Amino acid sequence: MLIDTKKSKNQIILECKPFFRGIDSLDVTIDRIEKYFLGKSFIVDERGKDKLVVSKGNLFTNIFAFKMSKLKRNISFSFDQNDQVKLISVIDTTGQVIRQSEMDFFILEVKETIRFIQTKEEYSFSQKQNKKATIGNYLIFLFSIIITLGVLLYIIIFFF
Repeated sequence: MLIDTKKSKNQIILECKPFFRGIDSLDVTIDRIEKYFLGKSFIVDERGKDKLVVSKGNLFTNIFAFKMSKLKRNISFSFDQNDQVKLISVIDTTGQVIRQSEMDFFILEVKETIRFIQTKEEYSFSQKQNKKATIGNYLIFLFSIIITLGVLLYIIIFFF
Protein backbone atom coordinates (compact mmCIF):
# COMPACT_ATOMS: atom_id res chain seq x y z
CA MET A 1 0.00 0.00 0.00
CA LEU A 2 1.45 3.31 -1.06
CA ILE A 3 1.06 6.15 1.43
CA ASP A 4 2.28 9.65 0.53
CA THR A 5 3.69 11.52 3.51
CA LYS A 6 3.89 15.30 3.56
CA LYS A 7 5.37 17.03 6.57
CA SER A 8 5.21 20.77 7.21
CA LYS A 9 5.98 22.85 10.26
CA ASN A 10 2.77 22.15 12.19
CA GLN A 11 1.14 19.21 10.46
CA ILE A 12 1.63 15.86 8.81
CA ILE A 13 -0.56 14.77 5.91
CA LEU A 14 -0.79 11.08 5.09
CA GLU A 15 -2.59 10.44 1.82
CA CYS A 16 -3.34 6.91 0.75
CA LYS A 17 -3.77 5.95 -2.87
CA PRO A 18 -7.35 4.80 -3.59
CA PHE A 19 -7.93 1.20 -2.57
CA PHE A 20 -10.74 -1.37 -2.84
CA ARG A 21 -13.24 -1.08 0.01
CA GLY A 22 -14.34 -4.71 0.09
CA ILE A 23 -17.55 -6.50 -0.80
CA ASP A 24 -19.94 -4.77 1.62
CA SER A 25 -22.35 -2.10 0.45
CA LEU A 26 -21.31 1.52 0.84
CA ASP A 27 -23.69 2.13 3.76
CA VAL A 28 -22.45 -0.93 5.63
CA THR A 29 -18.82 0.10 5.02
CA ILE A 30 -19.42 3.63 6.32
CA ASP A 31 -21.26 2.25 9.37
CA ARG A 32 -18.38 -0.14 10.14
CA ILE A 33 -15.77 2.62 9.80
CA GLU A 34 -17.82 4.97 11.98
CA LYS A 35 -18.24 2.31 14.70
CA TYR A 36 -14.52 1.48 14.50
CA PHE A 37 -13.45 5.08 15.08
CA LEU A 38 -16.08 5.80 17.73
CA GLY A 39 -14.64 2.86 19.64
CA LYS A 40 -11.22 4.51 19.40
CA SER A 41 -12.58 7.74 20.98
CA PHE A 42 -12.85 9.69 17.73
CA ILE A 43 -15.88 11.87 16.99
CA VAL A 44 -17.72 12.03 13.69
CA ASP A 45 -17.40 15.51 12.18
CA GLU A 46 -19.18 14.84 8.92
CA ARG A 47 -21.06 11.93 7.45
CA GLY A 48 -22.47 11.94 3.97
CA LYS A 49 -23.58 9.53 1.29
CA ASP A 50 -20.03 9.10 0.02
CA LYS A 51 -17.91 10.82 2.69
CA LEU A 52 -16.94 10.34 6.34
CA VAL A 53 -14.73 12.63 8.45
CA VAL A 54 -13.64 11.71 11.99
CA SER A 55 -11.42 13.64 14.40
CA LYS A 56 -9.73 13.30 17.75
CA GLY A 57 -7.90 15.60 20.17
CA ASN A 58 -7.49 19.34 20.50
CA LEU A 59 -4.68 21.89 20.55
CA PHE A 60 -4.49 21.90 24.36
CA THR A 61 -3.76 18.17 24.50
CA ASN A 62 -1.23 18.57 21.70
CA ILE A 63 1.00 20.75 23.84
CA PHE A 64 1.05 18.31 26.79
CA ALA A 65 0.75 14.97 24.97
CA PHE A 66 3.45 12.38 25.48
CA LYS A 67 1.62 9.75 23.44
CA MET A 68 1.15 10.16 19.72
CA SER A 69 -2.33 8.67 19.97
CA LYS A 70 -3.42 11.83 21.84
CA LEU A 71 -2.47 14.31 19.10
CA LYS A 72 -5.16 16.25 17.25
CA ARG A 73 -5.97 14.66 13.93
CA ASN A 74 -8.63 14.43 11.26
CA ILE A 75 -9.15 11.39 9.09
CA SER A 76 -11.37 11.73 6.03
CA PHE A 77 -12.71 9.03 3.77
CA SER A 78 -14.23 9.58 0.37
CA PHE A 79 -15.88 6.81 -1.62
CA ASP A 80 -16.37 6.64 -5.38
CA GLN A 81 -18.66 4.55 -7.57
CA ASN A 82 -15.87 2.07 -8.43
CA ASP A 83 -15.73 0.70 -4.84
CA GLN A 84 -12.59 2.72 -4.18
CA VAL A 85 -11.79 4.53 -0.93
CA LYS A 86 -9.51 7.55 -0.62
CA LEU A 87 -8.15 8.12 2.89
CA ILE A 88 -6.44 11.32 4.08
CA SER A 89 -5.12 11.70 7.62
CA VAL A 90 -4.09 15.17 8.82
CA ILE A 91 -2.17 15.28 12.11
CA ASP A 92 -1.67 18.60 13.89
CA THR A 93 1.84 18.61 15.41
CA THR A 94 1.69 21.99 17.16
CA GLY A 95 3.92 21.84 20.25
CA GLN A 96 5.53 18.53 19.27
CA VAL A 97 8.80 17.37 17.77
CA ILE A 98 8.02 14.49 15.42
CA ARG A 99 10.68 11.85 14.81
CA GLN A 100 10.56 8.93 12.40
CA SER A 101 9.18 6.59 15.07
CA GLU A 102 6.17 8.89 15.54
CA MET A 103 5.70 9.05 11.77
CA ASP A 104 5.72 5.25 11.74
CA PHE A 105 2.95 5.24 14.37
CA PHE A 106 0.67 7.31 12.13
CA ILE A 107 1.52 5.27 9.04
CA LEU A 108 0.72 2.09 10.98
CA GLU A 109 -2.60 3.60 12.08
CA VAL A 110 -3.51 4.24 8.43
CA LYS A 111 -2.46 0.72 7.40
CA GLU A 112 -4.50 -0.79 10.24
CA THR A 113 -7.52 1.23 9.13
CA ILE A 114 -7.12 0.05 5.54
CA ARG A 115 -6.86 -3.56 6.69
CA PHE A 116 -10.00 -3.16 8.79
CA ILE A 117 -11.95 -1.69 5.87
CA GLN A 118 -10.91 -4.45 3.48
CA THR A 119 -11.66 -7.38 5.81
CA LYS A 120 -14.96 -8.60 7.23
CA GLU A 121 -13.72 -8.97 10.80
CA GLU A 122 -15.26 -6.87 13.50
CA TYR A 123 -13.01 -4.85 15.76
CA SER A 124 -13.42 -5.79 19.43
CA PHE A 125 -13.20 -3.11 22.09
CA SER A 126 -14.36 -5.44 24.87
CA GLN A 127 -10.88 -6.04 26.33
CA LYS A 128 -10.16 -2.32 26.48
CA GLN A 129 -13.59 -1.57 27.99
CA ASN A 130 -13.29 -4.42 30.51
CA LYS A 131 -9.87 -3.19 31.60
CA LYS A 132 -11.20 0.35 32.09
CA ALA A 133 -14.20 -0.98 34.01
CA THR A 134 -11.98 -3.11 36.27
CA ILE A 135 -9.66 -0.19 37.06
CA GLY A 136 -12.67 2.08 37.67
CA ASN A 137 -14.27 -0.43 40.05
CA TYR A 138 -10.98 -0.85 41.89
CA LEU A 139 -10.61 2.92 42.34
CA ILE A 140 -14.19 3.26 43.62
CA PHE A 141 -13.59 0.43 46.10
CA LEU A 142 -10.31 2.00 47.26
CA PHE A 143 -11.93 5.42 47.62
CA SER A 144 -14.81 3.98 49.67
CA ILE A 145 -12.35 2.24 52.04
CA ILE A 146 -10.41 5.49 52.54
CA ILE A 147 -13.62 7.41 53.31
CA THR A 148 -14.77 4.70 55.73
CA LEU A 149 -11.42 4.71 57.56
CA GLY A 150 -11.50 8.51 57.71
CA VAL A 151 -14.96 8.51 59.27
CA LEU A 152 -13.95 5.83 61.80
CA LEU A 153 -10.80 7.77 62.69
CA TYR A 154 -12.83 10.95 63.14
CA ILE A 155 -15.29 9.15 65.46
CA ILE A 156 -12.48 7.58 67.52
CA ILE A 157 -10.59 10.88 67.93
CA PHE A 158 -13.50 13.13 68.82
CA PHE A 159 -15.77 10.78 70.78
CA PHE A 160 -13.31 8.70 72.82
